[in-house]
Amino acid sequence: MNPHTDTMSSWRITSVLLSNTADALGKLWQQALPPRDCTPSAVQEALCDEWCGKLAADIRVPIHPPVDVQPWVLVRLVAMATKADELDRSGLMGAPNLTEATLRSYLIDEWHKRLGRVWKQARELRTMAA
Repeated sequence: MNPHTDTMSSWRITSVLLSNTADALGKLWQQALPPRDCTPSAVQEALCDEWCGKLAADIRVPIHPPVDVQPWVLVRLVAMATKADELDRSGLMGAPNLTEATLRSYLIDEWHKRLGRVWKQARELRTMAA
């Protein structure tokens, strides 16, 4: 077993899961990512936390947040998928198991710690088509 390969593949799996979830929800909701010069209101941010918590409980079950919150759920999924890709390429640390607590941490805590401030500046962050 090669620890470097295993580390990369675990982050790659995380990235693919989050990306695929964003794609599926974007199509279901007929939504795209918000413009990069936008920020969510405090109410949208709080609702997004709540809905991301529901999504983390079972990422395979679609959620149905209010329309104005949907783009912010998508951007959190895409931003964390992008971060997971970066961690995969770095090979520095292995991804933790994808539990509800881990997904909550990715979609809520990591967003508030750093990803919310940098997502609109990430040139490599892909844009979703509705």
